[in-house]
Amino acid sequence: MTLPDQAIQWVQRVTGAAVLSASELEGGSVSTVHKLTLSRGSALAIKRFNLEDPLDERLDRAGHEAAILELLRSSDIPVPRLVAVDELGFQAGIAAVLMEYVDGSTALREGWLDPMVATIVRINDVDPGDLAWPYERYTQQSVLDVPSWATDRGLWTDAFQLVGNEFPPTRSGFIHRDLHPGNMLWDRGRLVAVIDWLGACIGPLSLDVSHCRANLAMDLSLDVADSFLSSYLEKVPDGSWHPVWEVVDAIDFLPFWLGQESVDEWQWDDRPAGETRARFEEYLRVAMVAATEMR
Repeated sequence: MTLPDQAIQWVQRVTGAAVLSASELEGGSVSTVHKLTLSRGSALAIKRFNLEDPLDERLDRAGHEAAILELLRSSDIPVPRLVAVDELGFQAGIAAVLMEYVDGSTALREGWLDPMVATIVRINDVDPGDLAWPYERYTQQSVLDVPSWATDRGLWTDAFQLVGNEFPPTRSGFIHRDLHPGNMLWDRGRLVAVIDWLGACIGPLSLDVSHCRANLAMDLSLDVADSFLSSYLEKVPDGSWHPVWEVVDAIDFLPFWLGQESVDEWQWDDRPAGETRARFEEYLRVAMVAATEMR
């Protein structure tokens, strides 16, 4: 997708430099991101949000992400530096965040486990101050339905029932909300940036671990996800984790798979969608056993 002239002109006004090139980056289901090369030799990233996207209709997405980047600016969490924000798109054409471009890879290398877990712990230790965004579910209990591709309908029905009950108490605090390897950038074995903060909020700490674990189980294996959880539990106090949040997070995946029916067209890396679904159902099955045992 070509970056519109209006967005380029906005960048040039707020930076005082000419935009020499703009190249679209991969990733992002509810936004588009371009890398910008400026005349003064620096590189920035512009993230643009479609405020009419049916997957995320929040009008404050750009302002939300900008506020989080500012909150974390003085922390020890590696995040891109905020340059400017156009919350409603009056200047850039559509809502946009302009930030530092961080060069890094999302590919996991040897030794990734400990720095990833340590970063999650540091994120959850951040003092959110008067952060305005509380945790909310992505799915409503009244509209839950077993996906058409499910091989074990009873598993899903039981999961829906479990998350419809009162949740056990767990520690709450600052969470990223969409923490997974695709939102962590690495350079020569060092974690250089955690990105995509538009879902950050005050919520159960278990959610960050659960979401990362689900992605590791699908992308790598359940054994890797288990090793990740074991490492996390060694570093946090009791009460920081409950597996019921794995079930909650698993169910909240459904709207983001482009609808329950069209998931057959969805790809996770180069694997067939059916293989990813099988891994996901196995992950949900294990999570249900653990959550039931701890209730």
